[in-house]
Amino acid sequence: YHLTILHTNDHKGHFMKFYKHPMPDVGGMAARSTLVNIVRAEVEQAGGHVLLLSGGDVNIGTPESDLLNAEPDFKLMNLLGYDAMVLGNHEFDKPLEVLMKQRQWAKFPFISANVMKRDTGECLVDPYIIKKFNGLKVAVLGLTTEETPILVVADNVKTLEFKSPIEVA
Repeated sequence: YHLTILHTNDHKGHFMKFYKHPMPDVGGMAARSTLVNIVRAEVEQAGGHVLLLSGGDVNIGTPESDLLNAEPDFKLMNLLGYDAMVLGNHEFDKPLEVLMKQRQWAKFPFISANVMKRDTGECLVDPYIIKKFNGLKVAVLGLTTEETPILVVADNVKTLEFKSPIEVA
């Protein structure tokens, strides 16, 4: 089997290119798309498969994204063909209603095995996914930092419990 895993993390609203001293015009989803498409083409030509994952933290970073609750970011992630996204701590910087709206915008699952609803003990989102590539089964487990409640506004996570990732895994 030939499986290539592409991973992004800490997107933080940078769907457009931005200035990172001393380099102007870095990043953005257009540049990311170019790289992902090049790698996908090379891997597929060699008979392999690509798994595109996000470690989360899509939220909070640029005014353009923040004011729109990261809707442009998720729509562009859909176009890139993400397979799954783990909930990062910045997904909880806004109320849970926003996260659930983002989950609807995304055409890929949000995963985390250790973020639980306090009232039911159930996972807030799917704990994992299983992808199949011509007979190869790949499990992707999502784990969110248990320090999230002290990193975000407490009201946003008061109905949730963040269990130890080590114990849950």
